Amino acid sequence: MNRYGERLQELKKLLMTGDDFNATYRFFFDNFSDRAFFGLGRKAKNPIIKATLESVRGQMFGEEGKVSLLKLINIPSARFYHGGCTINGRMATVIYFEDIEMGMVAIAMSLTSGQMHYARFSTTRVPADKAGAMVGPGTRTLQ
Repeated sequence: MNRYGERLQELKKLLMTGDDFNATYRFFFDNFSDRAFFGLGRKAKNPIIKATLESVRGQMFGEEGKVSLLKLINIPSARFYHGGCTINGRMATVIYFEDIEMGMVAIAMSLTSGQMHYARFSTTRVPADKAGAMVGPGTRTLQ
């Protein structure tokens, strides 16, 4: 992981603080699109990512449509997930860091124009006995 450790930390910083989402994704693809990096991970499922993508889909496209074909790779030592899916039939990619409970999705709105829509998101695990509880000022919320 040493080969990628510093770059993953830089990606995490871009994700947390960057305001140019295209630059964040460009950094990801420029630095992590080789076979050696993909070989560090294993196929995984993550219900938090799936639910968050469904929420993003709903906010961007309304109630119609779905998230499908979600394929994730988890790199446990980095607590990092990345993968792809379709959202309302459009190709999308997602990155997510478990330790900061934050990620980003890029959705190709048009393959011919190259138009992309991005959404940065934060998640919070809520214990089952607290599900549905009201949140107030100073608390973390699911976005």
